[in-house]
Amino acid sequence: MSNKLKHWEHLEISGDLKEEIHGEFDLLEEASYFPSHVKRKKSRAYKDIHHKLVVEEDTPCYICGVTHSVLSDSEKKQNRSLNPHVASQIELHHTIVEWSLANAVDPVKFNATIRLDLMKSNPDNPLYQSEMSQQQILDWVDHGADNLMVLCDVHHRHPYYGIHKVSHPKWLPQRFYTDAFIKRVEEKIATHKASKKINK
Repeated sequence: MSNKLKHWEHLEISGDLKEEIHGEFDLLEEASYFPSHVKRKKSRAYKDIHHKLVVEEDTPCYICGVTHSVLSDSEKKQNRSLNPHVASQIELHHTIVEWSLANAVDPVKFNATIRLDLMKSNPDNPLYQSEMSQQQILDWVDHGADNLMVLCDVHHRHPYYGIHKVSHPKWLPQRFYTDAFIKRVEEKIATHKASKKINK
């Protein structure tokens, strides 16, 4: 159930969008339950895959394309054409199974679904050629490259842009938005944030 926080003005949208958009700010109510698990501590294997994907391969953020090499260069970091959302760092998102939900995964169901899909898309990976044990699944959740998506901190955790904060139908298309649309959304968010401060 969505509770409307504020409705943006409805404007006629032309074919090229120009500067006109309409929409609203929602409160997303979700049930967040997790099986019991130890406090997260980055494993050596996780640190290794993070370094490989983020630093060595310099993989771009899936949404905006900014890279570690850009964010490591103080001049490039300030360049909005290279860092369009003013990101601070590159992170990894557990994309198929969230780390905190790993203990809830049924190995039988995982092997009958996700593993088969992974085997089709990665036929040369020996891990997927036979049923994975519970420990193999837990290891894969923590540091398997196929369960990790490279994202900047904005598209990972930001309250209005991050995958942990925005529903998937609104999060994914950010990858394809026009610059004009992005600019108008940023303006609407800035206005909304300013109004929240005034109303406190």
